[in-house]
Amino acid sequence: MTFTANPFFEKTFGRNRIEGIALNYGWNVKYTLNDTLAIGVEGFGLVENLGDPASLAEQQHRLGPALFASIKLGEHLTITPDVGLFFGLTEATPSLTLKLNVGVPLSEPSANK
Repeated sequence: MTFTANPFFEKTFGRNRIEGIALNYGWNVKYTLNDTLAIGVEGFGLVENLGDPASLAEQQHRLGPALFASIKLGEHLTITPDVGLFFGLTEATPSLTLKLNVGVPLSEPSANK
């Protein structure tokens, strides 16, 4: 089982800046079933101004199940698709969100000698 968290802090600058520092986050808990398949739960969210946050109902937060795969297409080519269906936890979040992500390597790994 693995846990991954990715917090991103955002600050805008310039004439059209938005006050404060925003927090964009994503996390997942993944359970590996075998070499090619894992299941898990993921969450994503946005708090637009940490110094003066909007009410919880005005923030965006989603949570839902996800499926992770690793598909070998050739000797040196493996793609990693994952799909998730997320439920909105607040009024400001869409009630359902579908995520499809496919990882494709851009270079071939070097051979070990």
